[in-house]
Amino acid sequence: MAIASDFSLDDKYKREQGAVILSGAQALVRVTFDQHRADKRRGLNTATLVSGYPGSPLGGLGTLFQANGPLLTEHNVRII
Repeated sequence: MAIASDFSLDDKYKREQGAVILSGAQALVRVTFDQHRADKRRGLNTATLVSGYPGSPLGGLGTLFQANGPLLTEHNVRII
């Protein structure tokens, strides 16, 4: 099995071509970035608002978003 020399753990959010391996929660984070990329290609200037509540079954989702601060800024994602 060959391993790509240009592999990065950030591929799960940044890679735009080919396959990536994600958990379900990581896929929810990625879809916000993918939607922004698609909107930008169409000439749209959009933003995404992500909210939650204490005790949510997806409580770790906010942590995943916050761990990717530079990507949140780049893709105009706001967490409340």
